[in-house]
Amino acid sequence: MQAARASQRPAASRAVSTRPFTRRTVRVMAIKAGDRIPEFSVLTDEGKTITSEAMSKDAFVLFAYPKADTPGCTNQACGFRDNAAVFAAKGYKIYGISADTPAEQTAWKQKNGYTYPLLCDTDKKVLSALGMLKEANKINRSHIVVGKDGVVQDAQIGVAWADSVPFALKVVAEAKAL
Repeated sequence: MQAARASQRPAASRAVSTRPFTRRTVRVMAIKAGDRIPEFSVLTDEGKTITSEAMSKDAFVLFAYPKADTPGCTNQACGFRDNAAVFAAKGYKIYGISADTPAEQTAWKQKNGYTYPLLCDTDKKVLSALGMLKEANKINRSHIVVGKDGVVQDAQIGVAWADSVPFALKVVAEAKAL
């Protein structure tokens, strides 16, 4: 009954919490089809810097995975490796991205024979800008398909590893000639 009375009081007389605000959560909107890829630069597994501008000179697929050399991530990455010729035939390059270091990415790449660059976003700034992080700053398995014009054709944020490659292939197959 007291709660009902409190809500009937004028706004000025309602009690205001005096607890200090200790944590602020900033929610970044995930990138979606029709958005332009944001500007960024990030290290590759080879220790070289690559920019989104350089990547956008070609159409590309960028897939995000939580941790190199783990089962689901390896399955997703091997799916992209095994279909690299299909993506290339349609004019798309492939990039993988995680928060792993260049050394971790290089070891995983060599172990599994990946033929595409693995991007090392150790501070998760790029992943955050793309909306590929979930609670507790963890990477949300995702992929985006980007045209040569730098416009996102498809974004799958929070996709299962088994669905990532088939979904990306479907978009690429239906894409207009580049």
